[in-house]
Amino acid sequence: MQRFSLTNKTFTIGINQYPPFIRIDVDGSTILGGFEIKILYLLRDYFNFSTKFINTHDNYGKLLTNGTWTGMFGNLTTNQMDLSISGAVISDDRIRNNISFLHPHWQEQYTFATLPPRMVRSHNIDIFLRPFEMNVWLALFIMLILLNLINIFVSLYFRKNNIQQIKQDHHHKHHLPWSFSIRLLLNQSYHWSYWNRMAISMKFILITWSFAILILNQHYVSFLFAFISLSPTIPAIDSIEKLEKECLKKNVEIFADSGSFMSSALKRTKDPIMKNIHRCLTAISNERGIIPPQMLYDDYTSNYNELNQQKQEHQKVMKRRSKKRWKQYVYINSKSRLTYALLILGPGSIYIPALNDDFRTTLLLTHVAIPTSPSFRPYRHSFERV
Repeated sequence: MQRFSLTNKTFTIGINQYPPFIRIDVDGSTILGGFEIKILYLLRDYFNFSTKFINTHDNYGKLLTNGTWTGMFGNLTTNQMDLSISGAVISDDRIRNNISFLHPHWQEQYTFATLPPRMVRSHNIDIFLRPFEMNVWLALFIMLILLNLINIFVSLYFRKNNIQQIKQDHHHKHHLPWSFSIRLLLNQSYHWSYWNRMAISMKFILITWSFAILILNQHYVSFLFAFISLSPTIPAIDSIEKLEKECLKKNVEIFADSGSFMSSALKRTKDPIMKNIHRCLTAISNERGIIPPQMLYDDYTSNYNELNQQKQEHQKVMKRRSKKRWKQYVYINSKSRLTYALLILGPGSIYIPALNDDFRTTLLLTHVAIPTSPSFRPYRHSFERV
């Protein structure tokens, strides 16, 4: 194959922090590495062209109603840039709206990462409420009210129809359904002296209550002892269905990069599960390109550039989220980027269920390619043949 020489040609390359495709220094001026930048350097050495880099600072761009793009994609469509090294995903709306790509060089799995499964604070007073969900406590409360009403009716009945028996038994008030129910609830033994004279309906109520209390007591005691003896943890979110469930309960806060492919894909989706996940989504600016600081730290300040310049001060100001927190935090991005973040932050910093190659955690499968400008069209064929 005859080599196509571009000795006197300078291409303007847009770059955007997106590990592991491209890594840029904190100040945004020095390219540290990444396999997309290696592809570019191989092409540069092969065709002998020069490069000029422009940092787009996490601004991929949005499609406006008039069909034009802002940000990085806007610079490409207006020929202000020739190529972009940014881990860009091929999508229908980008192709339909004047964005061209070289051949895909990577298949990407979009998934999510969470903070490690959190521990529940077992010393809190509400530990006595945890064995049952709120609907169980509500049903129990309503049942006690109903039994109290029955207690009142039975007491009135005794006063009206059994006055002589009441005079003979000064402890009749302790033999009413309310007292019987409370004693069973507290696991206290009890003997009902009026059982033979009770109506069948009352017997049925008390027998049903006895069986219900037996089950409730066994469940409550076993769970309470387990909470006290073991250090309880909230189960990991290891599937899309679990993520949706926690989202509907408002137990999670989900982050995604503002203007990213994933943010727009979730916004346009017709899948009901994805729609529910999108309702919990918060679009954020993540110029650092690893894991959003809003996810990792309690005290996040918007003045992030100053904190980047003073790294040691940054560590003092930021306080890592406790493992005993109540809320879970989720970050949606590519598996490659999340895996790279785990390597940088260290073991135990985040939990990525997709590391087990479980496709129940895959939101989307996509292809990654280098986007090009219209003016780059004459060179595309030669670049794709290398």
